Amino acid sequence: MKKVVLFTLVIMIFTSCTFIVPCQIKRDFRYCFDGEKTGLDTLININGYYAPDSIIRPSNYWRFNGTIKLVKDTLRPSYMFYDNGFVIQGIARFYYIGSRKSSFFEKRWGIDPGGYRVFGDTIKLQYVNAPGGQSRELVEFWFKIIDRNTIERIPVGNEPLHSASELIYIFRPLEMKPSPEDSWIYKKRWFRCKKK
Repeated sequence: MKKVVLFTLVIMIFTSCTFIVPCQIKRDFRYCFDGEKTGLDTLININGYYAPDSIIRPSNYWRFNGTIKLVKDTLRPSYMFYDNGFVIQGIARFYYIGSRKSSFFEKRWGIDPGGYRVFGDTIKLQYVNAPGGQSRELVEFWFKIIDRNTIERIPVGNEPLHSASELIYIFRPLEMKPSPEDSWIYKKRWFRCKKK
């Protein structure tokens, strides 16, 4: 009986949470990470993150430890760029709620990390959903640099256009940024550029 219960639990864990990155995602990942300076810090501010310029609604008030706090961008996409080609999607939701630092779990599995390249005034990025979710996918976004504090989302392929408030991303400074080395993807061979 114990073996049946254990087997059932193992099957449930592996079918409900995907920890393996499919080969197709590894093959399609184009913006590999080499750790070299990209020069992005000369084009935009990178000491923080970018999120849509949206109106704060009552749904953005969350209860933490018995007190109600205003939490900006918790449900919005957000992107944190590093000067070495590393990017994190979802930073606002998981890393800094108020001034709280992230936990060990959030550092490794609470974000969607990836890589980016700069092509003139365009940032092209890809990220992979964090382990433990229902599915794994490779997501690609392009942004046009408007000024040092503003980037605009450019539709890729047949992607439908969003409202104007979802296309313009505004810089929001942070006192402290999480380290890329803490992410689950940082040391993966398929994420790194192949040495020539």
